[in-house]
Amino acid sequence: MLPPLPTLRIFEAAARRQSFLLAAGELHLTPGAVSKQIRQLELHLGQPLFERLHRQVRLTPAGHAYGLAIGRIFDDLRTATAQASAAPAPDTLVLWCAPWFLKAWLLPRLDGFRSLYPGVQLDIRTGDSSDTIDPQAVIAIRLGLGTWPRMRHELLVAQEIAAVCTPGYLRRKGLIPPLRFGDIVVLDSANTPHHLDLWKQAAGLERETPRERILFQSNETAFAAALSDHGLALVNPHFVAKQLAEGRLICPWRAVTKTDRNYWLTWAKGFDLPPVARTFRKWLLREFRGQKMEVSLP
Repeated sequence: MLPPLPTLRIFEAAARRQSFLLAAGELHLTPGAVSKQIRQLELHLGQPLFERLHRQVRLTPAGHAYGLAIGRIFDDLRTATAQASAAPAPDTLVLWCAPWFLKAWLLPRLDGFRSLYPGVQLDIRTGDSSDTIDPQAVIAIRLGLGTWPRMRHELLVAQEIAAVCTPGYLRRKGLIPPLRFGDIVVLDSANTPHHLDLWKQAAGLERETPRERILFQSNETAFAAALSDHGLALVNPHFVAKQLAEGRLICPWRAVTKTDRNYWLTWAKGFDLPPVARTFRKWLLREFRGQKMEVSLP
């Protein structure tokens, strides 16, 4: 007998995210509900699918193999759903975009695209996870390793980390270079808790502790707090190049480091992009070719 489909959906999310907590957030459930459904599935199959470690879970070999198989099935379901859905008008492009890329890079350039291609109607969708995008999206800008199955990938830009704040924050706190990291308030994101340690290592500050670390739910809210003179935020310098050049933001430390993730343009293998999607792709790649990718930190 097959397990219930809702249980398999929960397992697929937990296996893909390698986390009961992240799966719960994606599916709008509690971590306890996810854990209970996974346990029932393990009882149904007669073997463990996850190792329960301290504050984390890890797929067993059986869980890894089962996760790959179930993931392919759900990918097929998403594709079939998209194909069965009513097709958008020929001049409409349904685009999925990672939220930070959308807000920081794409939105400031949308007027330029619309002035060049006034006949293209954009339907832009977003979400918390680049692993689960809207099935109706023809093309997507995603953050990840570039390993999504049965997808074509084109690299757009690396996910880099620099630490920025406003001159107003330093003035308000009476901080004068050279700065001590112990005097700084860090505005961090719960979505990327490891970024602070990565950046501190690049800056040679591994042993230093900030005066205060304020945790926000997302990178966007942490950055908004930095713009309001509340402290130091970790951002991709490519996304704030204009603010840096104009002096609205500064980098008290010049360290920049990369994560293991990048921003990619993706679409399904074997799928011929419609004309509006090809138009958007060409414009997007042209924008990146024209943009100086080595950001100069003031």
